[in-house]
Amino acid sequence: MTFKTYKERAEEMGLTYRKDEIMDMPDEERRAGYLKFNIPNPNTPDALNGEGVWGWANPENKAKYDDDQYKGKLTVVLCNDPAYYGGILFEGVEVVIQCNGDQRPILDPDWAREKLIGSGLYQFDNSNEPEDKLKSVCALALETYGAESQTLMVFEEMSELQKELCKQARGIGDRMAIVEEIADVEIMLEQMKILYNCAGMVEKFKIEKLERLKRIVLAKIAIRNTAGEESAE
Repeated sequence: MTFKTYKERAEEMGLTYRKDEIMDMPDEERRAGYLKFNIPNPNTPDALNGEGVWGWANPENKAKYDDDQYKGKLTVVLCNDPAYYGGILFEGVEVVIQCNGDQRPILDPDWAREKLIGSGLYQFDNSNEPEDKLKSVCALALETYGAESQTLMVFEEMSELQKELCKQARGIGDRMAIVEEIADVEIMLEQMKILYNCAGMVEKFKIEKLERLKRIVLAKIAIRNTAGEESAE
């Protein structure tokens, strides 16, 4: 669909569409405004965890977002299609987020209740998406953003996971943050398998490497057990 079609769709829902405006910006200005926030399951809109998505904010709001002491609401633009809210929220629409100091912001629960849930726009679907549909979403993301952009996003998501694992190693980790970042990395890896048309080869290598790992682990266990028997004598 074109920018015009998306804008009309947003207006029908009472939402503001701004992707066309953002795409017209210089790359440096656009990148400077990127941020990440969480969109909780509609059944638990007040939860601080949820699906991590990307957004864009103007310089003033981005400065507030970057302030670990700030607790307030900000208007941002969605930069990808979240799984939650069944397609009601989509890339380019303006949303309101709630900042929570040094914790990642979430979609503002009051805004979600008023604009989406309370308005009747959203109808929750508990069913799981089939694997082929998930793959089609990954393929669509590649087509929309391009190979170079999504490859760089792999680095970004791997870095996010590395950061959360480092926090865990220092004793200040957040299990849900780790789980979320693992999901983000797996989604990006799925896109790389599509990009390089190598899903079958990846599975083949996984089987071979798992067999090799199994042999190594079993050998290590055998050596340890033998050492234990010798020490007991």
